[in-house]
Amino acid sequence: MASLNIPPGFAHLAFSLRNALGSKVCVITDAFAIDTTPWSQADTDALAAQLRTQLKPLYDASWTFGPCSFLVGNDGPQLRFDASATEVGTRAAQTQPPPQVTLLIKKTTGFAGRKFRGRAYWPYGGGTATIDEQGKIIGGEATVVNGVVSGWTAALNNAGLNTAGQVLLHSDATAPTPVISFARESVVATQRRRLLRTV
Repeated sequence: MASLNIPPGFAHLAFSLRNALGSKVCVITDAFAIDTTPWSQADTDALAAQLRTQLKPLYDASWTFGPCSFLVGNDGPQLRFDASATEVGTRAAQTQPPPQVTLLIKKTTGFAGRKFRGRAYWPYGGGTATIDEQGKIIGGEATVVNGVVSGWTAALNNAGLNTAGQVLLHSDATAPTPVISFARESVVATQRRRLLRTV
C-alpha cells in the first residue's frame, strides 16, 4: 500500500480494537482536518476519549478500545501522538458472528471516481441474529449502528475537539478531499484476512 500524504493542517488516526476471544487486533483508520493548529497531546487525548465513548454502545465488554495513534502533517517530518488509555464496550453480551464479518461504512465525497471514495471496515458488534441469510443487517441493529456512525462523524467535525471534518487522504499531491457522507451499508462485509485460525 502506498504511503499517505498528510499535509499540514490534517491528521490520520489509527484506532485499535481487540476482542478477548481472539488474538487479532482490529484497526479503524480515518483522517480529518484540524480546526486550529498546532495539534497537541491534549487534543489527542480528548478526541481518542470521545471516539471510545462513541464506540462503546456498539460492542460488549469482550471488546477493548485503544490505544489510538495520530500522525499529524506539518512542514517537517510527520508528528506522532499516542493516546494510551483503553476502555471496554458497554453493550449487553452478544453472541457475535465470526471475526471476518464487518460493518461496511461508505465515505462519499463531492467528486466521482475511485480515487475520491473510501470505506471503513468496523468489526461487527451485534449478535448473529441481527444478520439475515443474505448478509443484511436486520431489526434494531441498523439504528444502533447508525447512531454510532453519526457520533463518530460528529467527533471528527467538532471545534471543541479541534477537528474540522473527515477527509480522504491521498498518496500523491492531491489535496485531502472532504467527506460529505459517512453512511453504513445495509449488508455486512467479509474480510478473509480477519479469519482466525483456531487449529
